[in-house]
Amino acid sequence: MRLLLRELTHRSKNLLAVIQAMARQTARHAGSVEGFLSQFGARLQALAASHDLLVRESWYGASLNELIRSQLGRYIERSAGQVAIEGPAIALKPRRAKSRSGAARTGRQC
Repeated sequence: MRLLLRELTHRSKNLLAVIQAMARQTARHAGSVEGFLSQFGARLQALAASHDLLVRESWYGASLNELIRSQLGRYIERSAGQVAIEGPAIALKPRRAKSRSGAARTGRQC
């Protein structure tokens, strides 16, 4: 039980550090409080989507295709066939899947 609690504490601290870094990066590029709130909210939703994907995969990694679809799904659906996702199956390590999620929603690179 202690081992599990230590792991949970470690992961929670890591997640809070990621959120803090996202807030700082978003604040640097936001022109207003409203812009910050909108961009930061979108980045948090993207991070949550990545976590959902990783949980479904038992934290072993994530498919790049599934990650792209989880981050850009609503834009792909609106494009009515204008966007195609093709390529080989690529598995991302959990750290990479999390670090790319915030950039997709804001159009910025991590």
